[in-house]
Amino acid sequence: MKPSTPHKPFHILTSHLYIFNIFIAEESSAVSLIGHYGDLITGEYENVFIQTSFDLFYELLSQYEISDALLQLISERVTRPVPANEVIEIPEGDELCFTDHIFSLTVMCDPEEISSYIPGEDSDYWLDGFMKRGNLVPKFTSLTLPKDKQGLSLYYNRLLYMQYEFYLHIKESIDDDELALSHAGLYNTMFLAMAKIQYELQKV
Repeated sequence: MKPSTPHKPFHILTSHLYIFNIFIAEESSAVSLIGHYGDLITGEYENVFIQTSFDLFYELLSQYEISDALLQLISERVTRPVPANEVIEIPEGDELCFTDHIFSLTVMCDPEEISSYIPGEDSDYWLDGFMKRGNLVPKFTSLTLPKDKQGLSLYYNRLLYMQYEFYLHIKESIDDDELALSHAGLYNTMFLAMAKIQYELQKV
């Protein structure tokens, strides 16, 4: 039985982002991405609306082979932003499919509402950062969740190991322990302890 949740998660770690629309507002320092992500917990695809900085977006693009036509389209929109609420549709065949990294997404909400906010279908997510997927998890398109409880338990332990690896990667790059824990989804002390144990067991 695949796990399910009544609402979207507050924090997402995924190895698969598929983007088919981009939105760049006038006089904005951020870019919005519309598409779907691969849910590593359920094995399903989920719709997502992502915002991130131009710098991080271009850093991500630089690590993939992007068509000249799409790069030109994006460059034109940056230098000449489209009117408000006009979405840039990526040409068919040029859709952005990011599969070689682990991505951290955190729901966007008022800081005063963090303790009580429940993400819904219309929630926006902020792309915190990413790291190379390596062999931490298989490519999402070839991912099949184990059907037996023991296999599923081992798989989820592997995800905890992945979270701790992500935490270490972010901590090294930003030198901020609390922020690195947040980006890795390890702000809960119990999850952090479990993830650290899995890291120590599986790193051997």
